[in-house]
Amino acid sequence: MIYKTIEKLRPHFMSLREIDGNVSLDMKFPLKWKFDYQNESIKIMVQDKNEKVNLVSFVTQANPEGYELVFAAVEKIIQFNLELEEKEKLFQQKMAELKSLFASESLSTLQHIEFNKIDHPEDEPFIDHNTDDDDDDDDDDDDIPETTDNTFKLEENDENAGQKDISGS
Repeated sequence: MIYKTIEKLRPHFMSLREIDGNVSLDMKFPLKWKFDYQNESIKIMVQDKNEKVNLVSFVTQANPEGYELVFAAVEKIIQFNLELEEKEKLFQQKMAELKSLFASESLSTLQHIEFNKIDHPEDEPFIDHNTDDDDDDDDDDDDIPETTDNTFKLEENDENAGQKDISGS
């Protein structure tokens, strides 16, 4: 059972430790990943950082509920960030399509372009826990709009804790 749970966390899994009545799930996340959320039961600590990854520990009480809570939280963080990466790729693809369209079509044709608005709130906001305040990298993902409500909450008594259930507060 524990092997299958850890398998879901690969290749980001680093270690699982019990220290003084607490469980520490240690993960390696890319620097750009977001991993902060609101939950009083789990303490998040950036243990180390290099030019590629953050070593992040998720610490809570070492009991069955604590194990379930910390594994569910990390699974959701991984799912969220993988989806965010896919969104960024799609955004770049759509931007390239628009550039091509604008280069090939007349102004009068372009003035009739309409975008369909999606009428539902963003359901996966997150706080960027990247502790690196200097933003001197030359990435083009600055064009991607940020969410305004960027909190992430994992309910302690969530009976669906292992399922995708991300909600803003």
